[in-house]
Amino acid sequence: MHDATYTDNELFRLIAEGDEAAFRLLFHRYVPELRPLVMHITKTAAVTEDIIQETFLRLWISRDKLDTIENPRSWLLRIVFYQSFTYLRRQGVHTKAMDVIAA
Repeated sequence: MHDATYTDNELFRLIAEGDEAAFRLLFHRYVPELRPLVMHITKTAAVTEDIIQETFLRLWISRDKLDTIENPRSWLLRIVFYQSFTYLRRQGVHTKAMDVIAA
């Protein structure tokens, strides 16, 4: 297991090389920070967990590009906010559609 003293940039570099332990360390480092942010936006625990999982899935799938990212925290926050607001946008469209159908 990796030492918690790794910087985010070092973890991104290790993840880019396919290091699953570094991925787990980054996940456990950021989930406590990301969960309240997403929960504040979505107001739904299940959606919050889905967005966090999707964020880290995207990170793992895009791991070959991680070594070019200069600010890992900002990159993660950007993905989380994008995912959260995409959810809200879809909910808005869904609500409008349901209103039209009900009318």
